[in-house]
Amino acid sequence: MAKKIKKSVKPVIVENPVHVRIDNPIAFRKQILTCALESTQLLKGYSEIKEMQEKRKIVLMQKLQRTMDSLDKMSKKLEAILPKVKYTEEKRVVPQPVIVQKPQPKVEIKKPDTETDKLKQELAEIERKLAEL
Repeated sequence: MAKKIKKSVKPVIVENPVHVRIDNPIAFRKQILTCALESTQLLKGYSEIKEMQEKRKIVLMQKLQRTMDSLDKMSKKLEAILPKVKYTEEKRVVPQPVIVQKPQPKVEIKKPDTETDKLKQELAEIERKLAEL
């Protein structure tokens, strides 16, 4: 008998192939199925975690509601026990800002000897008052 000669298959490159050859289709199919199973298991675990969080949230909200109800009852009891007092609002006194004045040099008042000295003294006093303004 004659020996069979295997021809090497050259890959043909087509831009938009309709069919693609898969060398080991059974192994490829197994990988796809295991990946699908793992992803569904992950999604199931995620949904269980979400449900647990929702249940925990509901439990905490119920506990908060019970605590708020008990606080309300206690505050009403406290109001009933405390004596009744008329409340009058006091006027608040707003403190006035303190104005710090610079120390003024004391001007010695001398008795004017002459008319010009009198006028100079009055002029200095008017200038001092203007400087204060």
